[in-house]
Amino acid sequence: MYRFSKINYVLMLAIFTLLILSGCKKAKFVPCFKMVNCESKIKKVTIWVHGTKTITELIPKIFFVPSGLNKTEIIDSTYYIKEMHSILCNVSPCDFNFDDFYAFGWSGGLGYNYRLIAAQDLYLAIQKLISEYNDKGFEVELTIITHSHGGNVALNLANIHNEIQNSKEKINFKVDRLILLACPIQDQTHSLIHDNIFKKVYSIYSKADMLQVVDPQGLYKENKNKNVSLFSNRRFKHCDKLKQVKIKINGRAIMHSEFLSRRFLKILPGLLKIMDDITCDDNEHLVKMEYKNESIKNTVIKVCRKS
Repeated sequence: MYRFSKINYVLMLAIFTLLILSGCKKAKFVPCFKMVNCESKIKKVTIWVHGTKTITELIPKIFFVPSGLNKTEIIDSTYYIKEMHSILCNVSPCDFNFDDFYAFGWSGGLGYNYRLIAAQDLYLAIQKLISEYNDKGFEVELTIITHSHGGNVALNLANIHNEIQNSKEKINFKVDRLILLACPIQDQTHSLIHDNIFKKVYSIYSKADMLQVVDPQGLYKENKNKNVSLFSNRRFKHCDKLKQVKIKINGRAIMHSEFLSRRFLKILPGLLKIMDDITCDDNEHLVKMEYKNESIKNTVIKVCRKS
C-alpha cells in the first residue's frame, strides 16, 4: 500500500512540475545591488531550505542547492537559487541582505527520519554560522525560508534544540522569522511551532496545491499514532506567534512549485508585511493579490471561516 501511494505521489509531482517549468526553468542570474545603507551591528541573515527530492532529481538545479550550508553569493550561477536570492534582495534589500543570504542543501528524502537528520545538520551549521558572526562583533537576526518539506526540516530544529540544551557546546539562537511556503502540516511536527526557538512563524498555502497534502504521513513506519490522518494538512492549529494565509494571485490559487516562481518571490516581501497586520486567530485568512507590470496593483484580505 505504501509503495502504491509513493508512486502516486511521484507521478503527481511530475505533473505539477511540468506545468510550472515554463515559469522557472532557466536559472538566469539577475544581478543584485548591495545596499550599504542597511548596515548595522545586527546582521539580518536569511537561510533558504528546499523540499523533497523525487522526480525533481531530473532538474536538480531548479529546485535544490549543493549539500550543506552555502553562501548563496558564491553558489554556481546555474542554480536557480541564485536568481531567487537576487529577486528577494532587490525587492526588499534591508530584509534580505545580499551578503548574508545562505542556502541549505539536504538529502531531500521522503520520510520523517530524513528530515530529522537534515535538521541536525542544519542546527549545527547555524550554530557555527552565528558563532562566526559573533566573533566579528555582529548579532544575528535569523530568517529561515522553506519550501514544502523543507518546512518540516526547519520545524525539527525545535527537537534538536531541546535534545542538546544542556550541552556545554551549545550556542543559543532564535529563529526570528520562520517562513513556511506550502509546508505539509504533519502529526510529527505541527506542534513544534510553539517551541520558543521560533519567535514568529508565517505559513502560506494554496487551495490548488495538491502536493502539500498528498504525502501519506499515516503510512510512515515512524508514526505510531494510529489516529493520525492518512495525508498531510494545509493549516496549523492556533498559535499566538503564527500568521497563516491562503494565497491567490491574479484571481487564481497557485500550485506547489509556483511558490518558487519569480512572480511569487517578487510578491513575498509585500505579503509578509501584509501578514504582520493580520490578527493571530483561528480564522482562515485569504489574501488576494493582483500583480501586473512587475508590481502589486491591489490586495484584498478576506476572512473566510472559523477553523
